[in-house]
Amino acid sequence: MQASHAAETPSRLQRLLAFLEREPGNLALLNDAATAALNERRPELAAELIQRYEAIAPAPPALRNIKGLAALGQGDFQQAAELFQELQESAPTEVALRFNLGWARYMLGDAQGALDVVDSETAAAVPNAAALRIHALHQLGLIEEALVCGRELAKRLPDDRDLMGALANVAVDAEDLELAREYATKAGDQHEGLSALGMVLLADGETPGAIAIFEHALEKSPDDARAALGLGFSLMVEQRPSEASKWLDKGAEEFGDHAGSWLASGWAHFGAGDLDNARDRLTKALACDPQLGEAHAALALLDLLENQLAGARRHLEAAAQLDDEDPVVSLAQSVLLAAEGDPAAAQNIRDFVLRTPISSNGKILADAIAAAVRARTSKSDN
Repeated sequence: MQASHAAETPSRLQRLLAFLEREPGNLALLNDAATAALNERRPELAAELIQRYEAIAPAPPALRNIKGLAALGQGDFQQAAELFQELQESAPTEVALRFNLGWARYMLGDAQGALDVVDSETAAAVPNAAALRIHALHQLGLIEEALVCGRELAKRLPDDRDLMGALANVAVDAEDLELAREYATKAGDQHEGLSALGMVLLADGETPGAIAIFEHALEKSPDDARAALGLGFSLMVEQRPSEASKWLDKGAEEFGDHAGSWLASGWAHFGAGDLDNARDRLTKALACDPQLGEAHAALALLDLLENQLAGARRHLEAAAQLDDEDPVVSLAQSVLLAAEGDPAAAQNIRDFVLRTPISSNGKILADAIAAAVRARTSKSDN
């Protein structure tokens, strides 16, 4: 039996680095080695080699593009944006540069800046550009524009799974679940499509199936905030708040300043009896959106649990002013009346709150929390 020599064969990068040891100032070798380093997913080495090149001579445009891609690979989106901006000004019709600049801007949180350079032509011509354009529209809250644009792009790029996954999530936020299912199916195993399909299944009451889909999406992309939130919602519906809180925390942290995500996390901790963390998450929800009446109502319930009647009254007054028709506000008000008549009743508030039907169809609060908060978590990813 002959031993395999595949593992001993040096890569192109290794060969080029060996040549550079003999000719460290060879610009052609530095150029080729930097390109090979980027291709082998070693952006730090690529940047180092380009720095060596620039110490000898100005880098040509193609190598500066490599430098920008290396900056993207290292998470230095500001440097990447500056490099691609300069290159794009010199070659304004170069669609690959437009995409690179758009991606850098998007990663800096400048969705409008990304949209300005990733036009329809670029979106149709460059891999991943179509999904980027849809993400930028989605991030700006231009849901209808994203769906209209996406419809045309989907006709031109029917096999673009990233595009289909992005569109599936837009359709979820547009509350068009059939369209979301259609795009999610076309996205196949792409993680955004999976998270959208999970939301569709959850809305259809197929909770076990939704849990399996969300778990698969998180296996594909552990940082998928929508999948994390979806799994948390599903576990709340299954009345497993301790498990739900882990995933809702993760989703809320990924989204950062999204009030509905922190509200969902707060309810999960409330349901698990983890009152300190529940208060922390609900306070964060209010910091993101001071007009969120349900967060005030939830904080009122926490105050009641701790027999802080004055605080409960204060939060309930704020909640009623913001949304006096919210069933959680009404429930909190009824619990306050009971607690004022019998302070010992506060000991059983949490179980009472979570199990009391709040609608004519018998839904309990745990179900309503998952459904209501899910509707508030409309936000694009990342």
